[in-house]
Amino acid sequence: MNVRPLLHDIVQKYFIKRLIVPLALLSFLAVAVVTAFKLRDLYTSHKFFVKTIDRYVGAVMSAAHGTLRGNAFAAEELEKSKVDFLISLPVEFHRVFVFKDMLDSKSDGEHALPLPASVDIPLSLFPDLQEFPALTIPYFNRRLNAMTLGVLVRADRWYAFGELNLERVERLLRDFSESAPENLILMLDRFGNVIYHHDPRLMRSQENLRHQPLVRRAISYSQPRFLMDRLDSRWMFGYCWTVAPWNWVIVVAKPVVQALLPPVLWSVGGIFLLFLAVFSLLIASKRHVEHIIVRPIMHLRTQWDAFSRYHRTELLKKAADTAPFFELHLLAEKLYRSSQAVLDREAALIAQGRELHRVLESIGDAVIVADAASRIVRMNARAEEITGWPRLQALGRSVERILSISDAKSGKPLQSLDQLVLATGTAQTLSSHGLLHAADGSSVVVSHSAAPIRDDAGTLQGVVMVLRDATAEYEAQWLLEESERKYRHMMETMEEAYFELEPNGRVSFCNQATLNLLGCSWEELQQRTYLDFADEATAQQMYTFFSQIFASGSSAGLQDFTIHDMRGQRKTVEISAGVRRDEDGRPIGFRVLARDITEKVQALEQSRRLEKMLVQTQKMESLGTLVSGIAHEFNNLLQAMSGYLEMALSHTDAHDPRSRWLSRVQEAAFRARDLIRRLLSFARQTEPVPEPMSFNDVVEDTLDLLKKSIPRMIEVQKDLAPNLPALVADRLQVEQVLINLTANARDAIGSDSPGVISIQTSTYTDADGQVWIQLKVQDTGSGIPEEIQDHIFDPFFTTKEPGKGTGLGLSTVYGIVTNHGGRIRCESQPGHGTTFYVDFPVKPWKREASDGKIEPSAGPEVSPPVGATLLIVDDEPMLLELLQGLLEPVGWRVRTARSGEEALRCLAQNNGSAQAVVLDLSMPGMGGRRCLEILRAQYPHLPVIVASGDASHEIFRDPESYGARECITKPYRLQTLMEALQKVLN
Repeated sequence: MNVRPLLHDIVQKYFIKRLIVPLALLSFLAVAVVTAFKLRDLYTSHKFFVKTIDRYVGAVMSAAHGTLRGNAFAAEELEKSKVDFLISLPVEFHRVFVFKDMLDSKSDGEHALPLPASVDIPLSLFPDLQEFPALTIPYFNRRLNAMTLGVLVRADRWYAFGELNLERVERLLRDFSESAPENLILMLDRFGNVIYHHDPRLMRSQENLRHQPLVRRAISYSQPRFLMDRLDSRWMFGYCWTVAPWNWVIVVAKPVVQALLPPVLWSVGGIFLLFLAVFSLLIASKRHVEHIIVRPIMHLRTQWDAFSRYHRTELLKKAADTAPFFELHLLAEKLYRSSQAVLDREAALIAQGRELHRVLESIGDAVIVADAASRIVRMNARAEEITGWPRLQALGRSVERILSISDAKSGKPLQSLDQLVLATGTAQTLSSHGLLHAADGSSVVVSHSAAPIRDDAGTLQGVVMVLRDATAEYEAQWLLEESERKYRHMMETMEEAYFELEPNGRVSFCNQATLNLLGCSWEELQQRTYLDFADEATAQQMYTFFSQIFASGSSAGLQDFTIHDMRGQRKTVEISAGVRRDEDGRPIGFRVLARDITEKVQALEQSRRLEKMLVQTQKMESLGTLVSGIAHEFNNLLQAMSGYLEMALSHTDAHDPRSRWLSRVQEAAFRARDLIRRLLSFARQTEPVPEPMSFNDVVEDTLDLLKKSIPRMIEVQKDLAPNLPALVADRLQVEQVLINLTANARDAIGSDSPGVISIQTSTYTDADGQVWIQLKVQDTGSGIPEEIQDHIFDPFFTTKEPGKGTGLGLSTVYGIVTNHGGRIRCESQPGHGTTFYVDFPVKPWKREASDGKIEPSAGPEVSPPVGATLLIVDDEPMLLELLQGLLEPVGWRVRTARSGEEALRCLAQNNGSAQAVVLDLSMPGMGGRRCLEILRAQYPHLPVIVASGDASHEIFRDPESYGARECITKPYRLQTLMEALQKVLN
């Protein structure tokens, strides 16, 4: 065992080796540094002196040189101008001489310097006359009693010589010497001759100091240099500087002993005193270290032992508080904090273990930990619930014994994941849901995963397994799969076409309805785009439609397009579309829902046709209402006219020509009545009123009615078979058939083209013995194309220009003919005209009810009963006056009333004493219909004759069901009224 030295021995050795020896070295270093700093100060001060003197001397010499040169050049110029030259004495010189070189040269090539007699300077004082300015060596001029030197300047053939006044230079150097008497200041020329010396004797004796080592070194340098050498047998420290361009040398020096001895002595003395102090402190420090370091450290060790035994951190805290120095305090404080941290960490680990236990127990998933031998070492409460195994019973058992898992769908046993993890060393997860069989026999759908447990070295220590109750997830997945199956089934069975488009227009997905709509297979659809199923215009519309959706990024409403499938069949589809996006929300295509609305469009077109028909019907009803009102008033006027005509005829002789004229007017009145009946029939949709008629007469009357509407360029030819049997039909509807066919023939020929319309009637008998009356209408018009002949009887089908046809003419004809049990067919060729054949069956006539028509009779006049009273109700005063004037002369007592209310009052006042009532249906107030109902209720025995200009009114079909005995049509003859009265009274 190594023996470690004591702390106080270490401190003592440290003081000796680490303090005293370095202190000695440091002392010598301090002396050297002080010496160096002193030398640096000398160097700096000397350099300052020398540079100052250099600047001043340089300025003086430059000014002197300039002065002399100016005088020489001035003399040169004055000689040329023949002007006398007067020299002024500059302040820089004692004397100045200007003279001319009279000779060019000597035989040896040197210049002859003809100094004037007044210049007492020997040429030997000039060391060099090859360069100008030429300087003499310094010399003492006894005449001037001053140290000086000569300066010679040349300007071509003229020279200027001057003796420098060095008084200011000497005064400057003397001032520097007096300010620093310890410094020696010398100014020498380049040969070592003294220009300035602090000893005037050396200056007067023109001493040359080149033999001095310091001076010899100074004049040998052309650059400023630091010097240390002997001068007058003393070591000097100095600085030299050369004054250009005259090569004077300035030297500032100081004796080395005088410069360095005082700081060295002070340094050595200080270091000695420091050594004494340090040695004394070493002895005292040894004892003090033992007191303030060794003992507290030993005490701290005792406190640490107590903490290790009793875990009392307050002992370390006390040691830190009583530590005599900061470092020991920090050490004790650090030990206190470390020990407190250890205790806190230990408590935290315990709390963390408890917290981990609580977390493990709180996890909603079952967690089971097994060792490397697949033995359970830990499990949480949720694992107990799922497996049905109590924790104490499960610990130590194998995982295979506790976890029995089979496939949730197939029921096959699954391999335990802990074995896979131990074999592979990697985490494992069940790819599908498993069915865990618990110890109590129940089963739970779980998702199972396992992961390896490794130590810090990476060695596999065990397995942690997590089981989650996935019953809800499994059910949700099952519902999702079921939803997908339903969605797939719905997509395949839905009638609407659903497909997804790429931006290039190709279909990436579609259902079966899409293939059915387009009439192609999936392989064929892959080779085409949506534009291949539309014409150019529709393709452009579809491209614009999808471009707007792609640009806006929103869904678009329904829009209809006409496309064609692979077989070329045109279809109308209703399309709605939206943008299809990827997971990042970027548009990648379209989702499109299309519906085949071809039948719907066709039905809508049919609905529009029916709507037009309804509008037309409503127009006809409105026209019927208007015509009914006009017809009522017009019939009243016609009734008055015909009555007065009949009265006039009764008072006119039959042989009188005026009788014939009045008869023609009466016939016109009744023809006007028939015209009103036709207007009412056309304007109203009334039930047909069959009656026997002469078909040829109907043709004649209708053609007479149409002759004004047929252009004169069109010839109408008639070929009417004689002795046609009576046709039982509605006369007005038969007229309408003939009118529509004739109008179509006229339009087919054209108003500006000549042509022929041929109308023929005939009879024939079919194989069943049925007799038919045939109407043939033929024209020479443009004919009907064969491809549209099957549609000419369709409602609203027309080939005429917009506004010139309603498409209802032939459909109306077809309806009238079929309603009468007849048939119609068409034969036509383009350019060869058209022929229509209309066949009406001949039926026996059996009158079921009175039709209200009393034809004129040539029989005897009917006489009224004696005292018979007749109540006439009509809102036309003229008609009342006429009938009263016609009936009273033949024996009737006539009462009149202008409304239903007035008629009821009249009957009430006379206790219903009237033998008959003639009642108009259209009157103001309660009207004739309401009045008839009241008469039927209050006076059921009273016969009522209804008179109306509208023969199509429903009361004419069965008058007795409405309470009337008879109906007559306005305008009527007096004889018709008398026969009706006779009939109801009998």
